[in-house]
Amino acid sequence: EWIRRAGTVERADFAPCPTQVPDEAVEPWLQQSASPAGVITHLGPVTRMSVTPPRWDRPVPEAGRSPRAWPERGFSSPSTSTP
Repeated sequence: EWIRRAGTVERADFAPCPTQVPDEAVEPWLQQSASPAGVITHLGPVTRMSVTPPRWDRPVPEAGRSPRAWPERGFSSPSTSTP
């Protein structure tokens, strides 16, 4: 709906589009993550890559516990063992 309100696409182009997406259509893109408030269900990364699977590297933060700033950039990878 917010795309419609933004006005960057002609309203007539949205005529055949549903205003709500059914839950079963969104379900394949949902994932669960642990958070300070318990397990939450949210959308996972929306891109798909052939070699490198997209993922969230950082846990869900607790609201108000971190300063309002972008985290520093840096490479982090899950620990893996190599033979």
